Amino acid sequence: MYSFAFFAVSGPAPSAIIFLLAAHPGFAIVKCPWLRYNPFVRLDLFLKTTRLVKRRTVAQEMCDGGRVLVNGSPAKSAKEVRPGDLLRLLYASRTLDIEVLGVPASSKNVRTPPEELYRITGEQRLQHENNT
Repeated sequence: MYSFAFFAVSGPAPSAIIFLLAAHPGFAIVKCPWLRYNPFVRLDLFLKTTRLVKRRTVAQEMCDGGRVLVNGSPAKSAKEVRPGDLLRLLYASRTLDIEVLGVPASSKNVRTPPEELYRITGEQRLQHENNT
């Protein structure tokens, strides 16, 4: 026989509910949006939310063109980025080496400053040849 306890939780989402299954001690099903944490995020969304590129479509084009490397290999825009990954972004005028420190919980309403999600480990300016 199962018995349920029903608790309403106040907080950022007052409609969040916690159900406890009393027949199994220590077992809980938690439905709280603010407790969710994704250990990874798509590469194009990471580049957009950290403001390394202006738009997601630009990030997708960079990935399709092979100008984004994740841990030394070319990556598609749907590649999962996790903390600890090393990114290399090949812009037209410079190359950035980045270490991922964290991933945003959501692509909307990012509360973490972008500078806390990555660390620039190297930057190289590219010299353009003048054909005169």
